[in-house]
Amino acid sequence: MKFVFLTALKTEAKALIKEYDLKKSKNNSFFNNNHFSLFITGMGKEQTLKNISHFLSFYKDLDETIAINIGIAGGNPKTTSLEDCYLINKIKNETNNDVFYPDVLIEHNWEERSLITTKKAIEVPSTSYPNIVDMEASHIYASLIKHLPSHRLVFLKIISDHMDIQDWKKIDVDHLITKNIPAIKKWLNKEEWKFLKQRRILSNDETKLIIKYFNRIRLTISQQHQLIEILENYKKRNNALPVLSKHFKYVPKLKADRDKIFQGLKNEFSS
Repeated sequence: MKFVFLTALKTEAKALIKEYDLKKSKNNSFFNNNHFSLFITGMGKEQTLKNISHFLSFYKDLDETIAINIGIAGGNPKTTSLEDCYLINKIKNETNNDVFYPDVLIEHNWEERSLITTKKAIEVPSTSYPNIVDMEASHIYASLIKHLPSHRLVFLKIISDHMDIQDWKKIDVDHLITKNIPAIKKWLNKEEWKFLKQRRILSNDETKLIIKYFNRIRLTISQQHQLIEILENYKKRNNALPVLSKHFKYVPKLKADRDKIFQGLKNEFSS
């Protein structure tokens, strides 16, 4: 398997580039060396979506890649500790309420937390943000889930502040990443990673067809993710996908109609 680190900032990438001896490519945002590479996505929705789209246009090894979004994040002081690294098991987009569930299969020693992707930095702790906040995780997940299964999407967040930073320049990002690299490196050296390539339930052709159907009835990203998971489980139970074409002939004009179709598909294929 190959690993690609995705960082929002160059300062987050610095220690990883050094540790894995990554070399800059013709693309200034991409660094590579054998089985490890790194791409800088930028921060916020617009930059992240644009840059991930560019990344997908030239990166050719997705079938054997683990994507790891790693970076600093704000943490609730009641549930997180400064400088600690957390594995993310739930991601919510604050803007549209899409929810995603990374499915990490490799045993680890980190505590797990949920994360909310916000439009702007949070500078005051709030019960609205019970664990961790960042500005790119949900956009990365939504972009890559069409190309990678959820068990090959990993999100590691290192707590840089308790949502109370007034001067971001005072955060020693390089120190925070460097401090956690030994644990990350040890985890990525586990033999179990190499078996994940074989655990692809839906083929590339099946995934492309399903996404085509989803787009036809304009499912939200969250709805798409839920149905993909349901269809994966269906295939595991029956060794094949159901005939889907008949379910996507009608193109709904109203959101209520779309949601009715979505619920019908969930009910039929979950049983």
